[in-house]
Amino acid sequence: EEIRLSNRLVEEGKFDEAGEVLERVILADPSDIETLFRYANLQAQRGEVDNAIETLESIPWDHPEAGLPALGQAADLCMQIERFDDAESKYLKVLTIVPDAAIAHRQLAYLYNRQGRRHEAALHVQQLCLLGDVREDELQTLISVADAVFDEPNQQATDVQNPYWPIGPSAEARILFTNRQYEQAAGILAPMVATSKVRPSISALFGRCLAESQQERPFLNWLSSCDESVKDFSEYWAAVGAFLVDQNRFEEAVYSLGKALELDPTDARSIKRIRQALFAMGNKEQAAKWEKRNELLYEVLLSSNQVSLSKKPAKESYDNLAEGLMKLDRPLESVIWRLIASIHFPQDESKTQELNQQRIALRSSDNAFGTPHQRLCGLKLSDYSMPEFGKNTPEIMVERAQRVPFVSDKSLLAIPAFLNVAEQVGIEHRYMVASIEQNKEFAIYQQMGGGVAVLDYDQDGFADLYFAQGASDPPDFVGKLSNVLYRSLSPQNHRCEADELRLIDVTDAAKASDTRYSTGVSAGDWNQDGFPDLVVANLGMNTLLINNGDGTFQSEPTDPLDELNTMSTSIAIADVTGDHFPDIIEVNYVHDPKLSNKPVRDKEGKLEVLGPGTFHPAHDRVMVNDGAGKRNVRAISETDNAASTGLGVLIANFDGKPGNEIFVGNDIRSDHLWQLTPQGDWDDIGAISGCAFGHGGAALASMGIAAGDLDNSGSLDLFITNFENEPNSLFLNGQGTSHGCSFQDRTIGMNLSRDSIPVLGFGAQPLDYNHDGWIDLIVTNGNVENHESEDRPYEQPMQLFANQGNRFELARVEDPSDFFSNKHVGRSLATLDINRDGHTDFVVTFMGSRSALLVNQTKTENHWFEVELIGTRSERDAIGATVSIRSGESQSTGWMMTGNGYLCRNEAVISFGLGSVSELDEIIIQWPSGVEQRIKSPPVDSRILVIEGDDELNVR
Repeated sequence: EEIRLSNRLVEEGKFDEAGEVLERVILADPSDIETLFRYANLQAQRGEVDNAIETLESIPWDHPEAGLPALGQAADLCMQIERFDDAESKYLKVLTIVPDAAIAHRQLAYLYNRQGRRHEAALHVQQLCLLGDVREDELQTLISVADAVFDEPNQQATDVQNPYWPIGPSAEARILFTNRQYEQAAGILAPMVATSKVRPSISALFGRCLAESQQERPFLNWLSSCDESVKDFSEYWAAVGAFLVDQNRFEEAVYSLGKALELDPTDARSIKRIRQALFAMGNKEQAAKWEKRNELLYEVLLSSNQVSLSKKPAKESYDNLAEGLMKLDRPLESVIWRLIASIHFPQDESKTQELNQQRIALRSSDNAFGTPHQRLCGLKLSDYSMPEFGKNTPEIMVERAQRVPFVSDKSLLAIPAFLNVAEQVGIEHRYMVASIEQNKEFAIYQQMGGGVAVLDYDQDGFADLYFAQGASDPPDFVGKLSNVLYRSLSPQNHRCEADELRLIDVTDAAKASDTRYSTGVSAGDWNQDGFPDLVVANLGMNTLLINNGDGTFQSEPTDPLDELNTMSTSIAIADVTGDHFPDIIEVNYVHDPKLSNKPVRDKEGKLEVLGPGTFHPAHDRVMVNDGAGKRNVRAISETDNAASTGLGVLIANFDGKPGNEIFVGNDIRSDHLWQLTPQGDWDDIGAISGCAFGHGGAALASMGIAAGDLDNSGSLDLFITNFENEPNSLFLNGQGTSHGCSFQDRTIGMNLSRDSIPVLGFGAQPLDYNHDGWIDLIVTNGNVENHESEDRPYEQPMQLFANQGNRFELARVEDPSDFFSNKHVGRSLATLDINRDGHTDFVVTFMGSRSALLVNQTKTENHWFEVELIGTRSERDAIGATVSIRSGESQSTGWMMTGNGYLCRNEAVISFGLGSVSELDEIIIQWPSGVEQRIKSPPVDSRILVIEGDDELNVR
């Protein structure tokens, strides 16, 4: 009677009176479970949810009839009022009683996904799959487990029953991790990890964020503090694997990454890294399996996005998703997706029954989500070394010993200032991609633009410029416009101001014309007569322009090959065989009869940009100098792996041993670092040296290449520009291995990632704009296609990254000519000192607009020093020479290089910033011949010429 009375009062909205009735019943019989339930529901209706939970908690959880419902309802109410820890503990208690309780698995998965605890959530979603009670949105969360699943909190859910609004800092960190903002994610998690109550999964995520953001010391501290529970999560092993790859400890990295992928086979980052490690170890066959696995995972992700983002997904999208998951050895997910598709697209009942039978059979099998053997692509972890981390963990880090640089007083630092003087000095060159104006829908060869070479062809002491020109069409790729040679008419033998500079077009008078479709250009003394020659990369036959020494050139083909289906890009002159005669190094991009194909538009009118993956790659070649002016042509390597899509090239002595290496930046394929073997063959040591792939194990786009001692450690480092939505790459060279090079990708740790991701980088060069002793980086950007959209701009800004010693910062540039404030479609970039004032200037080419000459006008009291070299026993250009300067404890090193990156050649000068140092003790030159030469007390704020074997000081 009392309960009927309370029900009537509830129906009348008299909740307080109804509660009084139920309280009398409970007072009379505290063990009346039914009344306790009714009272808890009434409390919840009255908004007294905390009290309702307390009432439900008074029911023993082991009560044979009411314990489980009370526990479940209390958990639901805890979720409702955001007592998430209490909800979690109650749902977990439910599962100890009923392991197959779908609602508990569902709620825990939902909670964990919203908290960013994705790997814990995945385990419960997998249980829902086994139970045959999984929703489509839940199944989507298994596609890529490490990435966040969330809905924007400020958007009201309309079509979504359970919106994935993020909960707490761990969710925020997971979102940042997904967006590659690793340092920020680690910063959010740090206070949580500092407590003793942090969950193991959150600690694992924190460690991974530290590894991804290259915070070595905090990572090692985290590693030493981890307990065994953290090792149960894939992200612990992914973090360790990422760190070990950065340290070039590839065998241990394979083991760690394999452990990560056993636990989470959806981890694309670890897949790329294990491929990189195996490739570096020479296990090309196993690496190829992981490359295929990565491609399949990417295709599945695309299909999943098509299903989730479309209001009415096509059946084909479901089919592609199911098929891809089956290829990835995830059969249960595949079958369930086909069953979901049958709901949207009804099929014959027998087919549905067959799918259900497959699902039931998989539930009791060992490979519903793939076996360990399948998850590892057949890899045996027992074949690889397990990393050992203990008390001596910090010893595993390779410390980079910085020299004492020539650092100025902070008061002497200056804001960078540059002025574009191209028009006023007489530069009219514009690179054209066809015989008529064209600003979109480019063939693959038209995307590249043209290069520029800096040389002093008339030996008057001032730099001249040689620009490539396209301006021609298929089938013969010969046009009316020529490459252009500009001679400097600046005042002789002294420095001049920017307004005194004059350049004139002497192409015809110098007989330096070339009307083929040209891309890369370079300079070097091919015949060792003291006058720099030119070499031009064309579509078809390449050209060597021999400097006659009288102001004119003599043109000849580099070799008889006139293959119009082959596209050469960068080209260089340097001794790479060790005989001290210069050779010609030719980098090729594609070899394909489809070279002239134009992009097409899809059904929606969207332009489908032509990429290198649709063309056959080409082999790079070396034209070996026989010592008598003839050239013996050979591929650097005849192997299939050597055929690639080369863009930038740089020749230098990277390892400090006799002989030069050839670094080639390849588009979407691993970069090459070729080293000559004692047998006379070239061996690619890029992968084992750590510079073939970017951070994360992905192949790079690799257009521009800048090289120098970017961290003042005394070794030659690399900076590579890349495609949009991927950061530029910084590889610091530690040397010290059997092959002499040991690069570490330090892009994120040195703050070069964030500002480079939105742009598409091409030419890049090192320069110390303010002479503070730290080398800065200049980059020109521009898209490969005019998408005519705001989110993928065609024209993009230049960038100057100022070296702060332990990080780079994007600098604001003062520029009265407004060059830096405007956007461009940049391509090649080369450095020079055009007015001989000691400040490094640069010249840059564009697509379709006038090339620019930027004169450095930075105001600073810092000192500088420049060196030119002439080899006698070495080749005259002395490519591979190392120059060190010393003042007290301060020391700095520069290298004579060529190629200089993307389609260009820098002025053959080694420049040093000295900061406030006004006196030098000595300069030490290690010549390619092996000779060491020392010159005492060279004058600062000057350019000197050093001749091999001659200690006389020649101030230029």
